[in-house]
Amino acid sequence: MPDRNDWNRQTIEAFRANGGKVGGIWEGRPLLLLTTTGAKSGRRLTHPLMYLRDDDRLLVFASKGGCQTIPTGTTICLPTLNSPSRWGTRPMTPSLPR
Repeated sequence: MPDRNDWNRQTIEAFRANGGKVGGIWEGRPLLLLTTTGAKSGRRLTHPLMYLRDDDRLLVFASKGGCQTIPTGTTICLPTLNSPSRWGTRPMTPSLPR
């Protein structure tokens, strides 16, 4: 199995090349690309994540493949969700609940 960065890169490339549609284990699943800015590095990072719809909101979650530990970087990225992201072919601006 490829490492996580290679896996994410391939998923992101497929998402962008196919208008938000991805095959393999992601086929038919709700997936979006979330772009964040690293709190320490200032680098823009893009993450493929699954979501659930809740009326007009998209609830995004990260699971680290079902592991019992919190995905690396999740708490660092949360305050920096002001970067443009993609939902299918539509741009979106994420925000945290208040």
